[in-house]
Amino acid sequence: MRSKTSQRLSDFSQTSMSSEFARCRPTCFRCFRPRITCMCRSLTPFQSDPELVILIHPRETKRAIGTARLAHLSIQNSVLIRGDAPMLDRDSRLRSWAEDTDRRSVVLFPGPGSLDLDDSGTDLSTLVSAPRGIRVFVIDGTWSEARKMVQRSEVLSRMPQIMFRPDRPSNYRIRKQPKPVCVSTIEAIHALLERCAERGLGRLPEGHAHDGLLDVFERMVDLQIVCRDGAAFTKAASE
Repeated sequence: MRSKTSQRLSDFSQTSMSSEFARCRPTCFRCFRPRITCMCRSLTPFQSDPELVILIHPRETKRAIGTARLAHLSIQNSVLIRGDAPMLDRDSRLRSWAEDTDRRSVVLFPGPGSLDLDDSGTDLSTLVSAPRGIRVFVIDGTWSEARKMVQRSEVLSRMPQIMFRPDRPSNYRIRKQPKPVCVSTIEAIHALLERCAERGLGRLPEGHAHDGLLDVFERMVDLQIVCRDGAAFTKAASE
């Protein structure tokens, strides 16, 4: 069954898409996507609890189908920082946050000693007792890049790690995932917010506004497929 977004895009002809993309493409300097595929109007802004810091690997900024920036633009009180391990360790903000005793900093990473938010037996008392809640560092990058960032960063490696187990496969149909449990950054953040609310580590926004993360993600994926298929159609027609 086609998604609602796919149905809305059905009148977006392949030939017109390919002709537009053949020209010089103006860029939206907010979402950093070509204006013809700008996602800004599809965003549903909200405040998140817990507080989120999104760490994007430098290589990920070059990937047009990344989701970290869309998540950041949706979450009004989030922070987006670009850098690898050495760059992050030089960032005074990270060191300050790591030493903040009022808001406990943790990193979302499924390591051997990670606190499993899906395990009701996991002791989260040290996190729940933080006066101002927790601050979650979310890494945007491949598994290899994320692992190196955590292991090689003096600041990140000292933080407690949390994890969850995805309850459904990723909808990232335009990017191959290395394992069935792997999901996109924006999907991970949506799941994280729900797990945190369930375990007393945060609260969901009014009206479940966080569901907008999945809505804009689905629209991006559907639109990217339309663009890809349009380019393939034009290439085949010209051969």
